[in-house]
Amino acid sequence: MLQFNPDNYKYHQGLRRALNLLPDAAGNLSDDQREQLSQLYDGLQAQYPRSSAARRIPLDFKVGQAFRDAADEYVRKFLDNGVPSLFSDLKPLYRDQQKGEALGELFTRINESLEATGSFPPLGGEQGNEALPQAQGQAHVWTMFQLAQHYDMQGRTGDALGMLDRCIQHSPSLLELYTVQCRILKHAGDPEGAAAAADKARSMDLADRFVNCQAAKWQFRAGQIEQAERTAAMFTKDGDQANNLHDMQCMWYEIECGRAHLQRHNLGKALKMFLHVFKHFEDFQEDQFDFHTYCLRKMTLRTYVEMLRMEDEVYHHMYYSKAAWGSIQAYLLLLDQPDKDAKSAAEEEARLAGLSVDDRKKHKQKQKKEEGRRVKEEEAKAAKAKREQDAKEKENKEKGKKGPDKKEKDPDPEGKHLAATKDPLGEATKLVQQLKQYAGDRMQTHLLAFEVYIRKGRLLLSLQAVKRALKLAGPADPGVHRLVVRLCKAVQQPQAQTSNAQTQNGSGSSQVVQQVIHSQVEQLMGAQSIQQYSEAYISSHGSASLRHTAAAAEMLLLLQPEQKQRAVQLLLDSQAVSQQPGTSGQASHEDAKAVHNLLKDTFQDAEASAQWFDRCQKVFCWSQYFDGAERLQIQPVPDSNGALKDGVAHLSLNGHKR
Repeated sequence: MLQFNPDNYKYHQGLRRALNLLPDAAGNLSDDQREQLSQLYDGLQAQYPRSSAARRIPLDFKVGQAFRDAADEYVRKFLDNGVPSLFSDLKPLYRDQQKGEALGELFTRINESLEATGSFPPLGGEQGNEALPQAQGQAHVWTMFQLAQHYDMQGRTGDALGMLDRCIQHSPSLLELYTVQCRILKHAGDPEGAAAAADKARSMDLADRFVNCQAAKWQFRAGQIEQAERTAAMFTKDGDQANNLHDMQCMWYEIECGRAHLQRHNLGKALKMFLHVFKHFEDFQEDQFDFHTYCLRKMTLRTYVEMLRMEDEVYHHMYYSKAAWGSIQAYLLLLDQPDKDAKSAAEEEARLAGLSVDDRKKHKQKQKKEEGRRVKEEEAKAAKAKREQDAKEKENKEKGKKGPDKKEKDPDPEGKHLAATKDPLGEATKLVQQLKQYAGDRMQTHLLAFEVYIRKGRLLLSLQAVKRALKLAGPADPGVHRLVVRLCKAVQQPQAQTSNAQTQNGSGSSQVVQQVIHSQVEQLMGAQSIQQYSEAYISSHGSASLRHTAAAAEMLLLLQPEQKQRAVQLLLDSQAVSQQPGTSGQASHEDAKAVHNLLKDTFQDAEASAQWFDRCQKVFCWSQYFDGAERLQIQPVPDSNGALKDGVAHLSLNGHKR
């Protein structure tokens, strides 16, 4: 099989399995296995000298100097030929800290040699007297390109952006430089700068649909919903661009748009976009019935079996999971934070209760007049739009063009009816059941299942979610720790309070079920009290990362409110966030932002949240959230070369301070 395709990784995996050269359950290889693998792949490289897989796979099992030599030989060809995907190929190696450091040293040594002599250094770092062949002209910029991504992996944002600026000065027309700049700025906490870099890349190749989609995606993530919709519409047909994207089953667009609306707390619109994704999967299920007779008639049985297997797992697709997760979060927000319209209506009713009968009557008459005027304005806008559409159709008819098909008007374009559901928990439960069946191998499924069931008072189902999450991630995971502590606290509530809550939502448990829950909770605690379990987690995992510290502090506050100051100090003393400006250390920008919100909202400690904000402002210099001093300056520019109007972000090449 390798003779037919020596670059097929599945064939290599099968060969290693046949020779019993696969790692053990912990992912470790013995010295004897490493030696046999080295001999095997030395022979494969000689037999298939043009195979990339035969040279890439040894990087996974080689260590020490053998890894350095193999990596040095492997990357040179890609740097010389200017292959942008090299870092994506090497990225899994960064799971091993020593290999990541070795790759950084390798790229640094190659970069220094190219700057000094214009050629690659001797293989293995050995000094030789013979003249070295000159590298291709673009090898230097691609080496700096890899170094920028290496620095980003290490959290050295300043070094990464500085190296990328050198690349841009060397080759300002290289589109890939701006796509990588998107990711670096995103990790640095500057979504607006990332969107600007993506739009810069889009404007450099207006015919590239992929780059256009990437620009729209980053604009959605920066909260620029209207601008992202206009960007995506550039590659749609004239007419109803939103329906055109839905007809094409463009699910990445619907998911990103739904998430953006969810961030704005526009829950109706978010649910509308997520439900479009569900409709696509229902279509996938229905379309298979036409395929049955076709395959049998054409005798394409292998394709038919592949289709049946695909349909069995169609709801396991990540797009469906992402849409379901977003919908569940929206329903939980509807439950915990009522919709804006409902909240404003309640406030209005409370305000009217304090007025006299005559004042109430005058106020209602005034509201009625304003409503009538608003209706007339909407009707005028609709009539104007209809006239413009009729004129456009008439013009197309005169020119012999076929206009767009008329579609049935959406009765709820803003999703208000979806947001007005009377049973958000019931709708969320339906999605949780679907996810448990088809996406039970994903951690987020069980985290959200717990949130739904604990609000319904279903302790047994909450316990099931905790145990499945524990099996997937282990007891050290911060999310699992939160679930275990919250479940134990709910179980230890006074029996009368628990019984009343269960009776109200029809989930009363029998005595046998209660015994099962208590016995399972005791197993989770490991013969400890809940306070001892929390203290054990703080001592063993509390300093592993910022996420671990945040989970430990939050649960300490939940169990012992009198220990609030100690919990706050746990967060402020965390060493996960670097003290060096421009270097984030182990903590990501999202984790630092989550801790600030935790201090501000959950702990309600203004002084501590301000102290954390000031610390992160110095570290995350490019952060929009923390008002970083060196964040990119976005300036609106006029429409030119196909760029979007209405204040499209222009990315200066030297947009950040040194």
